[in-house]
Amino acid sequence: MQPKIYFESQKGCDVKQQTMVQITIEKEKRIVSVRNVRGVKVKNGFYGLNGFMKTTMRLLTQLMVMEGCRLTAYRDAAGVPTIGYGHTEGVRMGDHISAYWARELLKQDIAYFERAVSELGVAKTEGQLDALTSFAFNVGIERLKSSTLLKVIRDGGSKSAITREFKKWVYADGRRLKGLELRREWEARRFFE
Repeated sequence: MQPKIYFESQKGCDVKQQTMVQITIEKEKRIVSVRNVRGVKVKNGFYGLNGFMKTTMRLLTQLMVMEGCRLTAYRDAAGVPTIGYGHTEGVRMGDHISAYWARELLKQDIAYFERAVSELGVAKTEGQLDALTSFAFNVGIERLKSSTLLKVIRDGGSKSAITREFKKWVYADGRRLKGLELRREWEARRFFE
């Protein structure tokens, strides 16, 4: 099996300055070794100690691009105080963080939503886990749980039916947003990869 290549930002919020990371994968889809181009080992893995499938580096990078990074608290399109890469828990207007903490908060948020999505028992592939984790990160796990999208997935809906459900979630505070349209397109594509 050829090693897969992923990209990981090593420059805080600046996703444009990338360092190539090579990942060697065993048949069980568990990472054996990760080396950057200079040969420094990094620990990582698709499956955690709890046995749940893990989201991919591709999701982390995509969320960094989709969410963007702001180191000072701001109100998102729905008016929620937000900081870093879309982090909302405990944020107060006037808060400031570093690029390092923005990335750490994103990793914590992904881990939370990854576990919540895994517990639903519907993600059978890394692509499905990435797509549903991104969706839950954006709209909330409770909204995913009560969504027609989840019902269609559980009922074994067709590709077009699932894609249609993703594309319904493009509004924030009653306004259709281009950023959400692009996000849902990515999630629908990733779900079927």
